[in-house]
Amino acid sequence: MLQGEKYPYEIIKHNFLTLQGSQVVGVVKGESAAQSLAESFTAKLSEEERNAGWRHSIQRTTRRPTIHSRRVVDLKPGSFRKR
Repeated sequence: MLQGEKYPYEIIKHNFLTLQGSQVVGVVKGESAAQSLAESFTAKLSEEERNAGWRHSIQRTTRRPTIHSRRVVDLKPGSFRKR
């Protein structure tokens, strides 16, 4: 297991220009999942929000995850357990 993948991380929306108005968007387990969600949320911001200085970042926390990442399951023929 990679370093930081078993810990919860907050995804925080903040304005790095004014340093005001930070808010927690959600909590997810795993550093790589948190980083990819933060990049995804930042990409979904409007052009006006990005120009105003809004970004998403991550920070390790002790809170329980509120966003559950989806698992990618490889469903191959014959992979189902027979009854």
